[in-house]
Amino acid sequence: TQLRSVAESSAHGLEEFLQVHAAVASVVADRRSNERTLTDRVRWSEDLARLRTNYPAFSAMRVFDAQQRLVAASPAGEEAEASPCFALVAKAQAPVVSDVYGENAAFVCTAAPLKANGTFAGIAEGVLPVASFARSRATWLRGYGYEAVLLDSRGVVAFASEGVPLAPGTALPAGDARTSLRGVAPGAPEGMVRVDGILEDARDAYAVAMPLEDGWRLLVLLPKDTLDGQLWRTIGMMVGLLVAVAAGVLGIAWWQMRRLSTSVHKLLVQMQRFALEHASQPIAPD
Repeated sequence: TQLRSVAESSAHGLEEFLQVHAAVASVVADRRSNERTLTDRVRWSEDLARLRTNYPAFSAMRVFDAQQRLVAASPAGEEAEASPCFALVAKAQAPVVSDVYGENAAFVCTAAPLKANGTFAGIAEGVLPVASFARSRATWLRGYGYEAVLLDSRGVVAFASEGVPLAPGTALPAGDARTSLRGVAPGAPEGMVRVDGILEDARDAYAVAMPLEDGWRLLVLLPKDTLDGQLWRTIGMMVGLLVAVAAGVLGIAWWQMRRLSTSVHKLLVQMQRFALEHASQPIAPD
């Protein structure tokens, strides 16, 4: 369906964005670990400033040592408040993309481990405002009549477009797809699923969920009244087309019958004249 195609395209764009920005932290972490320059604060500051220039979606980039002490930050003076990424990377010993965190669930972090002689030595992380990658895509979708909701791996709302009355940070309850967006399974084989009362003014919508990086999911919604309007317009066009075709066929048939009737009449007149040597009255046309 068109809804599913739009959802797949939007999900691909978000996935690509998260993968690229997660790779930024991984590349710099691997390079500095291999160079064994993890304690060089000046070089860290230069690296982070350059990366933020090249990837302006990062609101901040930071480096922490194994004891979670701040080594470097861009912009300079960035607070050393702990993010979810440190604990996640320390546990996984691998690059991660966090769930949303902070006031109004405004941020997500991507991070990778630093290694010294194979031992965990801290993390390099980038902080992304959710709006930096979600708002533009949601605005584009709204321009075509769709709404969008972005959920993290816990089912917490990371972003919702203006037509969906869900605040960022809202933990959606578990339930079936008819009553909760969290119940819409990513890539459901049945295609779009109806969700009741999810839009403003308690309007219903049809939703498609697409899986993203690290358990996130994007839901694209089409208002039911919009779909109903599209269906009625399609039905109207089909009926109009059938009426036009039928009228054309009947018109052609009538024209052909008129031609045939005229030809038959002329033939009968000629036969009558031949048989009766023009003595009888001409046959009147119908």
